Amino acid sequence: MKSSTAALALLAIDTSTVAAQRVLKAGFVKQLVPNLDDKPLVKRATVTEALYNAQYLYIANVTIGTPAQPISLQIDTGSSDIWMSSSTAQNCTGAAGKVLCAGGTFNSGASSTYKVIDNTFNISYVDGTFSLGDYISDTIRIGGVTVPNQQMGLAFRTSIGTGIMGIGYPIREATCKTYPCPTQYSTLVQNMVINKQINSAAYSLWLDDLQASTGSILFGGVDTTKYIGSLVTLPIQREAVANIVTDFTVAWTGFSIGGCSTFSPIVISEPAILDSGTTLTVSSC
Repeated sequence: MKSSTAALALLAIDTSTVAAQRVLKAGFVKQLVPNLDDKPLVKRATVTEALYNAQYLYIANVTIGTPAQPISLQIDTGSSDIWMSSSTAQNCTGAAGKVLCAGGTFNSGASSTYKVIDNTFNISYVDGTFSLGDYISDTIRIGGVTVPNQQMGLAFRTSIGTGIMGIGYPIREATCKTYPCPTQYSTLVQNMVINKQINSAAYSLWLDDLQASTGSILFGGVDTTKYIGSLVTLPIQREAVANIVTDFTVAWTGFSIGGCSTFSPIVISEPAILDSGTTLTVSSC
């Protein structure tokens, strides 16, 4: 859900019940862009990333295709599709395009592992931005590992300059228009499990403090050196109508801001989505 001063120093998300042993660690860089068990985990690999939005973003630097083409993608726990702009996308061509799409574009004709799946890629976000194009498959490399045949979107029309790495639940893929969804495909995190690169469909974000320029994402578990005290878990809330889990929604039982009432921990709980794709805290009051 692209849309942080984020209050989270560590965000840990586990989408399975398997204990994580294999993990993949990726660093990312925070950049400001113009407004356009208690045991340490073992077998860690590292990955460095960067993210961009209208304000602070968390970006991962990956490569896609064969030979590898460098692409910067915004890490987004609020959506579930990986997509990047085509080198022929209108907003990425010309002098202005070099600035807007500075994170890189993908030249499909230059990749020997590129395949077209269909032309149904169509995604929109809550801030009104969108991308349209093809669903493709190709090789993606992140954190020192290679994931072949990953389904992704290739945008030929988009209002967004930087591509997005959606790592939410598969039910939030743009192919899913109904529940249950007959068109789900394996996400990047799921494919890492399938390829035995990580043992668990889990990941954790360490955002560091507001002034820090870098942080990290650890695929496969939690880095216990990144927090002090006990790690607290929160139950994920189900979507009200379909009664299924669709987002990383938790219950806020207390919140106060000027002009807005404080929620009572006894009387009310307010659903809140943990979303790395936005740097804003938004309340419905």
